[in-house]
Amino acid sequence: VQFWELVFGTWLAYGFLVLMWEQALRENLVEWRYVMITFLGASFYWINHYFQQAPFYAPMLYGYTLLVWVAYYWTAVRGRGSFIWTVLATLSFVAFTVAFIGFEQLARFLWRRFGVHEFWFMLASYFGFLGLILWRGAMGPQPWNLVANSRATRNNDGRPMSHRNYVLTLLALLAALWVPLAFDPFDRRDWLLENVLLVLAIALLAATYRRFPLSRISYTLIFIFLCLHTIGAHYTYAEVPYDAAWRALTGSSFNEWVGWERNNFDRLVHFSYGLLLAYPVREVFIRVAGMRGFWGYFLPLDLTMSTSMLYELVEWAVAEVFGGDLGMAYLGTQGDVWDAHKDMALASLGALIAMSIVAFINSRIKRDFALEWAESLRVKRLRPLGENEL
Repeated sequence: VQFWELVFGTWLAYGFLVLMWEQALRENLVEWRYVMITFLGASFYWINHYFQQAPFYAPMLYGYTLLVWVAYYWTAVRGRGSFIWTVLATLSFVAFTVAFIGFEQLARFLWRRFGVHEFWFMLASYFGFLGLILWRGAMGPQPWNLVANSRATRNNDGRPMSHRNYVLTLLALLAALWVPLAFDPFDRRDWLLENVLLVLAIALLAATYRRFPLSRISYTLIFIFLCLHTIGAHYTYAEVPYDAAWRALTGSSFNEWVGWERNNFDRLVHFSYGLLLAYPVREVFIRVAGMRGFWGYFLPLDLTMSTSMLYELVEWAVAEVFGGDLGMAYLGTQGDVWDAHKDMALASLGALIAMSIVAFINSRIKRDFALEWAESLRVKRLRPLGENEL
């Protein structure tokens, strides 16, 4: 990372951090906490720039990452909410890190792809930092003692981001990822095919938003999955350079570390299909069909398995219709004759894990969980069908 990339990424990361905490996590931190977290994030530049060739680079990077994560928890998360909120807030460190790196990589992409000179990034950073100072300065004086509770700095109305604005924020973030990846994809025809699914998904969510809005959790999970799909569409699923990125970051091969012999980004996305989308499917079953107890967990798993199978049939049909390199790029088997079976198995495993987690959480917070489960399995009609009616 060059210094001008770091500067450009820092002010954007600071703004992202503030919006993530105050709008998504609904918690206002005193300003010194935002400054401390951003400073710790920017300090990775020191390690990556001066110690990347050192023999102890990898353990140093991992150790410092763990140290910063602990500092993030201690500075911003500790003692502020429920157990579930604490877990989500702690994991927000990952989102902040990915965003910080993404902003730096955006600068590098614009420099390499369009030849934007570093002067313009420094100029944008100058006005960006100035805008941050004016924006945060307008918030008024804040307590600076180290134990000040962040709730003292809430706005007078105390209102969190509306549901509509939250969804629009997710859409804007997805667009911010999609637009640069729309330039110069690995295979333009495959990119067009892959984006048919993206367009259909967004069109369906937009068409049903007024009459059937989903929860913030469901929209967030769908957003994460669509981000993974957008990355896969840009490179094609068989060519996503995650191993090269890992090697550039750590100096070692991720595939060699875990014993993989192929590009498994497609397997990750199939697993994520079940892990991330089973919960939105469960929400639809509960709100539309009134599913409760056992069926509220089994049917999302069952639908995930069946739609995963249908997608493999769609891949087969597309490969047959288009054929050639385009068909193989869309299919992405990488020579594995059991690719479709493994993809379906991973999607099923992801959904099973998701439903197991939801069931465990509900068993802890719902007093009638066991009764509801037993009632859902009770036979409601003793007489068989088919004697007097179909």
